[in-house]
Amino acid sequence: DVTSGIIIDGYNDITIRNCNISNFSIGMQVANANNTQIIDNNISVHSNIAVDAYGIISDSTSDTNISNNILSDIYCESNCGDSNGAYGIWVGSNGASNNHNNLIADNTVERIISAGNVWGIYVGGGFDYNNTNNTVSGNVINNITSNIDDKFAAGILQSGSPNIVIVDN
Repeated sequence: DVTSGIIIDGYNDITIRNCNISNFSIGMQVANANNTQIIDNNISVHSNIAVDAYGIISDSTSDTNISNNILSDIYCESNCGDSNGAYGIWVGSNGASNNHNNLIADNTVERIISAGNVWGIYVGGGFDYNNTNNTVSGNVINNITSNIDDKFAAGILQSGSPNIVIVDN
């Protein structure tokens, strides 16, 4: 089963601060929310089933601040297979909705390992959606590893979203 440490769906003006989250397949999931603060948290996740492992998912959010978090030891174990991956911070949109004016800053993302794709920070969601004016800055990203040669590993992946600022990482 997919497990999440914290889920916020459809609520605005939420602050998640100073939490220690571990041993879930998703550390924190925020969806359909505005003005959310995710600050000063420690997150490590391990997925040992056929699902992706995520530190933080921010899906269809606006004016979200993801800052000063430590995301480490995020693993998609061998049971995950090569079609699943591990991701530190994922900011995007899985549907035709807004995802804009989000700040991903001053986080430490390290030791992310999977047999599938591995991304330290992902910002995107496709050209058909309103995913604009997001900023990724001042993050430290280390040890992003895919155990399969034909899979993709990236510190920061920006995909299909205009007006993204990526600076000083």
